[in-house]
Amino acid sequence: MNTYLKKCEKYYVPTGRIIVGAYFVLAGVPKLFNLEATAGMIEGVNFPLPMLFAIAAAILEVGAGLALIVNKYAAHAALLLAGFVLIITFPFHGPHLWEENIMQHYTFMKNIALMGALLFMAANIDRPCCNSTQQ
Repeated sequence: MNTYLKKCEKYYVPTGRIIVGAYFVLAGVPKLFNLEATAGMIEGVNFPLPMLFAIAAAILEVGAGLALIVNKYAAHAALLLAGFVLIITFPFHGPHLWEENIMQHYTFMKNIALMGALLFMAANIDRPCCNSTQQ
């Protein structure tokens, strides 16, 4: 079993990068095509300049997601996305919303786990065993 795990090791990080990157691309593209609705959600949590933040969120999600997928500036992209997730998690899914909608609690916890994965990815993406371009 250990030999099999070692043989597959070179696929773990690239597969993780692609999955996490695709998650953000798939979240960002609909924002790009519906900026008004995205700005409305942002306005709903009292962020200033909602249209500016809607555009920035969409571009960040798509751009950094693609960077993870193609492994260019992937560590930087992972850190940017971790910061983005931290900034949006509390106002959009924080404890103040859990009583009226339990799904917000689950989304909050998912975002915390995703942030942990992004931080782990940022710290480990450039290790020789993890960078598929070096093998």
